[in-house]
Amino acid sequence: MGKIQKSFGDMFEEVFHLTCRRVPGMAITRFPDGCKVVGTNQIVRVKTPCDWILTYGGVTAMLDTKTTETDSFPFSKISSHQVSEMFKHSMAGGCSGYVIWFRKTDDVVFVNSLFLMGLIGKVGSIRTTQDHSNYLGKLEDFKAEMIFGKIN
Repeated sequence: MGKIQKSFGDMFEEVFHLTCRRVPGMAITRFPDGCKVVGTNQIVRVKTPCDWILTYGGVTAMLDTKTTETDSFPFSKISSHQVSEMFKHSMAGGCSGYVIWFRKTDDVVFVNSLFLMGLIGKVGSIRTTQDHSNYLGKLEDFKAEMIFGKIN
């Protein structure tokens, strides 16, 4: 990932965190980057299942935040490891998936892991108007509650 993309990703994570903290009754925790020690004083990165753990209205969600500079998010950028882990939690009654910021249109959407699971290995792109996504709003005022399908 280039420096510019990383800076947009970091900015979106900060906005996401602050937005969720403002929602009454919503708890948010940043999942730390994974590392493990191998050998003497050697640390290597390990894959983590998600970026965030949210709880709202009695439901816990495992989420990963993504950004794209265009108005589409390629299926090839879907991490099968992440989605497989998140999918298990959705199947057990939780909520999980990607929160994607489409920078070209400034739209933020939630795409559930149940839908993402079917896209792994396929050709195509997710768009803001996807049938299986929750439109959360524009970056400056998106509604994080809509990840859970409701606003209280």
